[in-house]
Order: sequence, then C-alpha cells, then structure tokens
Amino acid sequence: MRVEPKYELGLQSICSNFYLDFAAVGQFKSYVGFGVGLLIHKVSTLVTMSSTDYPDEKGFNFSEKASASSSDLATKPFWNVSVGTSYMLNDYISFDFIKYEYRNAGALSFNNVYYIDEKGPDALKYSSFSIHRFSTGITISI
Repeated sequence: MRVEPKYELGLQSICSNFYLDFAAVGQFKSYVGFGVGLLIHKVSTLVTMSSTDYPDEKGFNFSEKASASSSDLATKPFWNVSVGTSYMLNDYISFDFIKYEYRNAGALSFNNVYYIDEKGPDALKYSSFSIHRFSTGITISI
C-alpha cells in the first residue's frame, strides 16, 4: 500500500510592535524592536492511500484508492524581536535597508490533523515554531 500525504499550512498574524531608534550617524539610523501578537494558523491535510494492482479471481487487475482530509484552525500568542538600519531621506521619510525579524510561537499542535507514517497515524505537532524574516521598505513618520 502506498500513502501520499499532502499538507497545507496557512499563517496570518496581527502584532503590536515597539521600536527604539538610536542616534543617527550621518543619514543612517539603526533601531531595535519587539512585539507581541496573535498567530492564526490553519493546517489542512489530504491523505491518499492506494494499493498496487492485484488480480481478481478472473485474472483482471484492479487497484484500490481511498482518501481522507481534515483541517484545524487555532490562534496562539507569539513574540518577536527585530533589528534594522535605515537611511533618512528627510525628516519624515526613511528607506529601511535591511530589517531582520525573529518570531517565535512556541509549540504548535493540531488536534484534528494527523500524519501517517510506518508507525500509524498521530496528531500533527511542531515542537517549536519560529520564523526568520528579512525585509526592506519605506518608513513615513507623521
């Protein structure tokens, strides 16, 4: 028997961030930040099981195929830290050269979604869920 699992993980977050700007060196300014928020995660799975072709009593080859799907939606608090450097174009607009952000939501578990391996089905769990993100952008101060 062959087992083909497909998993889809969707993430959305809402977060409040606080930044501390350091004194500018020329037009460059560095900053650090931290934030807290909610991670909304949805996971879906589709497991297809199929047997190899086998002959019936009349010698015809048949194959069997079955599938099952499940999904789970949950929210979980998370925290983040960030650092970056920006170039001030004027007093109100700056270009963020690089921003690094680390987000951590701890362990995630899904009660209604299972994975199947040689030991059989078990609930899908992540012992630690974190995101490393690099970005650039424009900041407008009002």
